[in-house]
Amino acid sequence: MAAAAHPQAFPFSGPHTDIPTLHTRYKWLELLDAAQAYSEAQGYWILPYSPQTIDQRWAELCGLYANGGLPMVSHIAVSTLRYIQIHPDRNDYVILIKCGPSEDEARCTEVLEGVLNIFPVENHHHGDLLYYKNNSGKVTWNYPCPMNG
Repeated sequence: MAAAAHPQAFPFSGPHTDIPTLHTRYKWLELLDAAQAYSEAQGYWILPYSPQTIDQRWAELCGLYANGGLPMVSHIAVSTLRYIQIHPDRNDYVILIKCGPSEDEARCTEVLEGVLNIFPVENHHHGDLLYYKNNSGKVTWNYPCPMNG
């Protein structure tokens, strides 16, 4: 499997094997397997993870994706900078789960729930929202963050 940049969605991509908290060259690290990519992946879920767990979560998610364990996921990306747009009081990194089609809320929600069953988000409270954005950056849906633990 080869990692490749997806210039339309993530113009600052680097090799997926890097460690997010130690990487400084690119804003995003991305994993894209051409066999799993599909044109209907017109948006992405934004999942926050703490600085203490982002590296491990990214490595685990890359392994699962590489082995075909994330059905309906076109590709994944991780921020190398802390993400403060939605919750400026938190110091989370984010993982993007690229899926779609962006008009199919049921399918995209199924993808999110499958990922959350394996990789629950931390530092969020029950009732906080997770966001799905289409490729133009518009928030299309939100999903209540499930209870941790």
